[in-house]
Amino acid sequence: ENDVEAPFSFLVSLIENVPTLGITVTGKVYAGVIRKGDSFSVMNREGKVIGKPIKVKELTVMKGTSRMAVPVAGAGDIVSITGDKSATVPSVTDTLCSPDHATEIQPLPSRAIDPPVVFVEVSVNTSPLQGQDGQFNSMQALGTRLKKEAMTNVAIEVLESPNKDKYEVRGRGELQLGILLETMRREGYEMSIFPPTVVYKKDESGKVLEPWEELSVEVPSEVSADIISKMSERSSDLIDMKTLKDTTKLTFHCASRLFMGMRSYIKEISKNTGVVTSEFLEFRPKLPGALSTRNGALISAGPGQSQEHDLAKIQEKGTLFIGHGVPVYSGMVIGEHGSKDDMEVNCTKGKKLDNMRSGGKKEDSTSLTPPRDMPIEAALSWIAEDEIVEVTPKRIVIRKKLLSADERKRAAKDAKAGR
Repeated sequence: ENDVEAPFSFLVSLIENVPTLGITVTGKVYAGVIRKGDSFSVMNREGKVIGKPIKVKELTVMKGTSRMAVPVAGAGDIVSITGDKSATVPSVTDTLCSPDHATEIQPLPSRAIDPPVVFVEVSVNTSPLQGQDGQFNSMQALGTRLKKEAMTNVAIEVLESPNKDKYEVRGRGELQLGILLETMRREGYEMSIFPPTVVYKKDESGKVLEPWEELSVEVPSEVSADIISKMSERSSDLIDMKTLKDTTKLTFHCASRLFMGMRSYIKEISKNTGVVTSEFLEFRPKLPGALSTRNGALISAGPGQSQEHDLAKIQEKGTLFIGHGVPVYSGMVIGEHGSKDDMEVNCTKGKKLDNMRSGGKKEDSTSLTPPRDMPIEAALSWIAEDEIVEVTPKRIVIRKKLLSADERKRAAKDAKAGR
């Protein structure tokens, strides 16, 4: 260990895109030395050498908050290595080694990265309001940004669809995907996001397997019973329960597919004090059935701007997602219905004004309940298979895939007939 005379070996622990340098990997030199201008090979955890040898463009170390170039690094040093821009990008847990001894060196021991368990499909924004808010709304711009993220974020995988009209973005959960998509939104991207789906596998016999996770939930003790009840509806196993003063820590084993939407529920019921962490457990045989606990949608019947007078009447039928003065269009979801069926509503009609005063009667007053906050991860956990999340720098809204009411009725009729 820490032998400077042995062949060079280095374990990648961090990948980052450093300004002026490019893709840079950071880790510990376990043996040998590395100099600027030397070459190294990339070896994965299985011992397979990936690509051709890469030349060291720059060696740097951190001194406080500053990055300093060094000519050489030896065994025991923690150093950052920048290779050629056109070379293969190593991944976390890969071993960098001397090309002359690649067949002799064993990959350095490391813990495997948890595999992605959830994916969403991302495409360009196709709503009637497209192009009004964002700077980037093309497949090329989306693809470049997503692939750049996947290069340095080891928990993200990006795959292009066969028709090249969507990108499949895989991650550790809807929260992680929501953070990535929110970052892109703030950078000026417009996009359409399709409902999240878990990553399935098949075993040797062809049986479908789905991912399970170990979930740790810390919440105020008074809401722990409600969470246990909700999780039991999702066929989860309560593994451990500990109470410390006013806080209860719950540990569950649950299928990733059935846990979708619980983060938003825990956040709401605990008044933003709940803490949820998850760790990939294993793939298990897929459980039968699918969980659906949401009600139908309140759908805008036409384009325009939402009016307070109309919203006050609509809120009696369910929960609103928008307030007064919001641009809407046909097929846009403006709230959740109080029953299981979808309902079309007109929120743009407004109140007719005239010059007549009603004697002795007070003017009608409207009181709107604040709309439900729907960040990207909450919207992803709420939408159904026939809905899309429209994301722009100025808004996050839910819409139907088919904006026309006639097309939706025709599609529902065809689905019922099995066509």
